[in-house]
Amino acid sequence: MSDPLTSLFNSFDTFNSFDYSKVLKLNDYSPSVQQHLANVYLALVACLVSAAVGVWVSMVTSMGNIFGLLGSMGMILWIQMDQNKHDLTRRLVMLCGFGVFQGISVGPLISLAIDVDPAIIMTAVLGTVTVFACFSASAIMAKRRSYLFLGGILSSAISLMFLLSFANIFFQSSNLYALQLYGGLMVFSGYVVFDTQLILEKAELGSRDVIGHALELFLDFMAILIRIIVILMKSSKKKKGRNSNDRR
Repeated sequence: MSDPLTSLFNSFDTFNSFDYSKVLKLNDYSPSVQQHLANVYLALVACLVSAAVGVWVSMVTSMGNIFGLLGSMGMILWIQMDQNKHDLTRRLVMLCGFGVFQGISVGPLISLAIDVDPAIIMTAVLGTVTVFACFSASAIMAKRRSYLFLGGILSSAISLMFLLSFANIFFQSSNLYALQLYGGLMVFSGYVVFDTQLILEKAELGSRDVIGHALELFLDFMAILIRIIVILMKSSKKKKGRNSNDRR
């Protein structure tokens, strides 16, 4: 008798009434690859829900982001080093554990954003979902391998952002910080496109690591979400500052 979590994934294999290729341009990919992508998105949703639980835990218990960061590092190493890629149930639990720790690590930022303006979180989540969905769809519907060239460009951009971040420790430039913030948003939006096409190509070559692939997309999603939250916080603070000056 199979366990419920494995049955949940297997249910996609028997759910043949919905043809993904009729909605998205997936005709270039085999049905098994299309099914793999659906399973990846299912695991991604589970991880995002776990992250929301982690945020709640952080806000209720006042756990610091250091605990979340250490837990996240431990879980991601466990997932990457795990050799049994086919045990979906166990690996899904590991992924959800990582999601909880990620939620705990960003909990203080979420609390701060709520203090600035409670509407920021809902706006940021909706904005992130929109960006993620649009860039994912563009990667899926584009010609196969057409965006894989972005890998080198995006890696170089990440390296440049790291150098700018290090330099800004000494210069404390608001312009450099803005460049990192908005540049990072663009880079990780590009990673959604790149990672989606890379996942499809890996699946075509036989790599069906549902949890590992969902982890890559989750990291992209969280990177975009965090940057949108910070951008909205800065905008809200500036608006409140202008309003305060107008009253004077």
